[in-house]
Amino acid sequence: KIDSHVTALDPDEDDLLDLDPDGHGTFCASLIAGRTTGVAPGAKIVSVRVLNSDGAGSVSDVVAGLEWTSDQILSKQAEKSDMFKGAVVLLALGAPIGVRSRALENAVDRFARETNSLLVTASGNQNADACASVPARSSRCMTVAATDSRDMNYAWNNLGRCVDVFAPGVRLVGACAGQNRCTKKNEVDAITAKSSHNDDDDDIESLYGYQSGTSMAAAVAAGAAARILSENPNFGAEEVKGIIIRNATRGIVVLGSSSVLYTVTYNRLLRLH
Repeated sequence: KIDSHVTALDPDEDDLLDLDPDGHGTFCASLIAGRTTGVAPGAKIVSVRVLNSDGAGSVSDVVAGLEWTSDQILSKQAEKSDMFKGAVVLLALGAPIGVRSRALENAVDRFARETNSLLVTASGNQNADACASVPARSSRCMTVAATDSRDMNYAWNNLGRCVDVFAPGVRLVGACAGQNRCTKKNEVDAITAKSSHNDDDDDIESLYGYQSGTSMAAAVAAGAAARILSENPNFGAEEVKGIIIRNATRGIVVLGSSSVLYTVTYNRLLRLH
C-alpha cells in the first residue's frame, strides 16, 4: 500500500472533481508550474495519476506510472527536439514507515538509469526517519523536507540522512480541487480569486487554498529543478540535484531538537536564483 501524498489529473479535461477528487495533485502541480503560484510557470505539466480518489494506491500502479513516464521521456529524448528541455518527475508519495518495497526501489533505480531525469520526492509526514520510507530513502531521488515562513522545521517532517534539502512547505497557497481542499474567498488573502457567478458572495469557494506538508516542499523543489533545466537542457539528474544542493543556504533551518535524527539531517534550505 502507498500512503497518501499526491494524486494527479488530466489538465486537458474540464471536470476536476472527477479527475482529482482528492485535490492534492492539482495543488502540487500549481506549485510547480501555476501561472500565479508556480515556481516555474513556463514548465509543462504531464499528469500521471497512480493513486485513487482517497490518495492511496498500490505499488504496482506506481511502478506502472514510472514505466509509462520513462517511455514518454525516452521518446522525447529520441526526437532530439529543441522544444524538449528535459524532465523532472515529482513522486510526492511513499510507502508506510518501515515497509520495504524492492519493486518500487528497483523501479526508481531503473527509471533514473534509463532516463537520467531527476526524481524529486517528499520525505514524508510521520515525524520519523526518512531512510525508513520508500522512495525517500533512495539516493536516486532528491528527497525534500518542509519549512515554514520562519525557516523552522515542519513538525511532521521525516528527517535524517536521506533528506537532501529543505524547501518551503507550510501553509502555501495553490490551486484547489476536490471537495475539502478549497478555501472561502475571504480566507485567501494572498491571491485575489473572483467567481464569475457571484462576486459578492463570500461563501463561494476560491480557486485557491492552503496546504502544508512535505509534498508541497517537494513540489517547490521540483519547480526549482525545472527552472535549472530550462537554462541547462543538457543537464542530467545528478547535475541538477548537485546545483540545488550546492546553492542551498546552509545552517539556516531551525530544527528545534537535539535528538540524533535531527543532528544527522543536512541543514540545507533551497535557494532560488
